[in-house]
Amino acid sequence: MTKHLDVSLEIRDFNNAVANLVYNVVNILRREGVKVPVSKVVDCIAILSDYMAIRGFKSVDTVPPQELAYVIYSVLGCKLEFRHFLDIVKNVLQSPHRNAVRESLDFVKRELEKLGLRFGSSIKRSRTRFRDSEWVDAYATLKLLGLIKRDRRGERVVDEREASRKIKQLVKRHGSLDKALAEKVAEDARRGGYIASLLSPHTLKIVSSNLSVDELVAIGRAALKNRNYATAKFVADLVQERIDSGELKVRDVLDVYELLRWANRLSTSTLSKLVSVDPKIVSKLEADDLVKLLDKLDEQSLAAALKELSSKGRRYSKIIYSYAEKLPLTLSAQLAGTPSLKRIGLALQYGIRALDEGNTAYIDMALAELSQAEDHELSRLVSKFLNAVECILEEGECGGELVDVLYRIVNLHLISFEELLSITRAVLKRVQLRAKAIYLAEHFYRLLTIHLGFRGELNASKTKTTYGTKLLVRDTLYKITRLQDARPVYEYRKKVPGYVLVIDKSGSMRPYSVTATLAASMFATVIKRLVLFDSNIYVYDDVARKGKRIVLDLLLSTEFDGYTNVAAALREASRGIKPTTLILLTDFRQTVNDEEPLEVLQTLLRTGWQVKVIAPPTVDPKLVRASEEIPGLRVAIVEKPSELVKVIRRIII
Repeated sequence: MTKHLDVSLEIRDFNNAVANLVYNVVNILRREGVKVPVSKVVDCIAILSDYMAIRGFKSVDTVPPQELAYVIYSVLGCKLEFRHFLDIVKNVLQSPHRNAVRESLDFVKRELEKLGLRFGSSIKRSRTRFRDSEWVDAYATLKLLGLIKRDRRGERVVDEREASRKIKQLVKRHGSLDKALAEKVAEDARRGGYIASLLSPHTLKIVSSNLSVDELVAIGRAALKNRNYATAKFVADLVQERIDSGELKVRDVLDVYELLRWANRLSTSTLSKLVSVDPKIVSKLEADDLVKLLDKLDEQSLAAALKELSSKGRRYSKIIYSYAEKLPLTLSAQLAGTPSLKRIGLALQYGIRALDEGNTAYIDMALAELSQAEDHELSRLVSKFLNAVECILEEGECGGELVDVLYRIVNLHLISFEELLSITRAVLKRVQLRAKAIYLAEHFYRLLTIHLGFRGELNASKTKTTYGTKLLVRDTLYKITRLQDARPVYEYRKKVPGYVLVIDKSGSMRPYSVTATLAASMFATVIKRLVLFDSNIYVYDDVARKGKRIVLDLLLSTEFDGYTNVAAALREASRGIKPTTLILLTDFRQTVNDEEPLEVLQTLLRTGWQVKVIAPPTVDPKLVRASEEIPGLRVAIVEKPSELVKVIRRIII
């Protein structure tokens, strides 16, 4: 039917609105079992068009529904009650699609009024008009929607019939004119963003959720060229918000940096996220931005940034050497001032890789590097480490020697905590060394917490008040000598409730395994239930009774790998226990086909749960946006382990 009807309509050039109305009515009749031949459909469209022309109706919307139904009913000759047929026609006229088309046409007419034009009018652009932001916004909107075209005589607005057809196509394809405009803005941004940069901040706000960071940056840079500074600043705000929320899929980081710097929207945290995407931009930074950035970076990112600076010659030599001293030797080996230190650092790296991969060939490579280094205390210490590693790999012994050597290596800051964690996991894989590995794990935890300024596990939240059981003499005397409040200062201990700790151990969380291990260890004495998950779920109850050692054993013997099923993990974590505080460590990127994780979170919150999320910078942005709207849900983004202490203190207070 469709093929024959389309051919007939092309030949007779009937009104599309009339044809669509009759066609939709006939489709409903056919679904109800009424047989309607194609010839009657074509006749009905012709007769209804003639009827509307004789009566003076310009569109289907202006004809009373009863008259439309009577004409169609008479021509088709349907064996149905007229009341039922009238209901069918009314339903077709009131469909959401038709309403969307009607609203879109009204919107286009309002935009034309702002331009002072009508359908079919030619457009004369002038400098005076382009200073009017409302005129420019309306022009850009219609241009993007394809309602302003250019021919040999210049630019003109399409006629009303063509505009109506175009709008119907856009609404049918995209669902609404807003979504169609968003798609057109994205297409223009990929071509440079000239037309989209003319839009006002109000219009861009409507479509911005469908634009990527790269598309927004293209629009912002084009707005700067067009001197549309209001739009450029608005776009810079959107870009900074996206970057800070963890949306780091950026093609040209330098363009982002230049836009944010122009708009004065370049915070240190934003800058560090940009460098984590592309370390090469550090050599393009202004001096003040560079210093602020290097102070903020974690060890791995700092090493990458300094390596990039070192490739630019001696210009940054003072900065490199001052910051390289803060890095462990394994990360700063390529930046070391003397060849001997470089050799020792490389030997240490090879030794760690040998233990991690169980390959003694790396031992030979490490010894070759070490033989070319000068003989002093560091080289002898690394030599003992290599001997211990070789003994473990070949004989399965020497665990005690390894722990002793590592104690000295960590205290001298020769390896990073990520590398120490890797060594601990490698030893845990060997059953005969498991007792030593647990001891090493506890040592790792103790060193890390002291390094980060956090002492002991969480078992109480301590606050200073003017009442309590334990008098704080030092604090009381301090207040008196400072001529402050002379009332005594007491320590008040509030018992911390049992927590449900849910940790994502999927592959995407592997770079943050140190953060996950540290967080779980800190909560070891107050965990009511521990849940580890990837695509599978592992639940451990009564963990607090078993102590920190069991928690460390569980985490350190776990590989961070696999897909992510956040929804299933949340359901299992809350199953069978009373609502309490749930702490979730995840990037919230669901990769398994299941229920939407946000819906599961909202269900937990409605049933009385409190949810605190500790997330890496790569967290799904929709979770961050949801936390601003959903009460009871808090999200803290942790870029490096040293920030974890403050986050945990906020959680327990």
